[in-house]
Amino acid sequence: RFIPDDVRRAILLNDEALEAELLRMTDAFTDELFALPGATRIVHPVSRLVVDPERFPEDHSEPMAARGMGAVYTLTSEGRPLRPEPSAEERASLFGRFYAPHHDALEGAVDTELHARGNALIIDGHSFPSRPIPCDLNQSEPRPEICLGTDANHTPGPLLAAAFAAFASTGWRVEV
Repeated sequence: RFIPDDVRRAILLNDEALEAELLRMTDAFTDELFALPGATRIVHPVSRLVVDPERFPEDHSEPMAARGMGAVYTLTSEGRPLRPEPSAEERASLFGRFYAPHHDALEGAVDTELHARGNALIIDGHSFPSRPIPCDLNQSEPRPEICLGTDANHTPGPLLAAAFAAFASTGWRVEV
């Protein structure tokens, strides 16, 4: 939820509207949900409204850029102006301060695990609202309580099956 003062000055929302946007766009409680024993956690130090480390750095590669929500958001989740389009220098500054260090830390943690154990398990933890918000690409309902986002290149089938079974055994509605 943290937004540095210099970035806050560029945001067009008043404090009340910014608080509402932070409520909609913050992955609430992930710090607690994913505090796993023995795990190395890489936590982005600022709000995704500053720069979103989950997005591709180049807008032409990022589907959400068409909704003003590339790595550097210019629109809110409801499609209202969040901030002016940053200059190349402003964008480079945000990437240098927040995006690159986050990815460097993630890469370093993975390298450490690979060297120590020969493998690494990355859990990219999020929370999301039970109902879609306007910016969501998928507007379908109802949403699952647990959504396992995977891709065949990075998620072994047995791992996906085990995760699905573990969550489903709790009685939660699980989808892949």
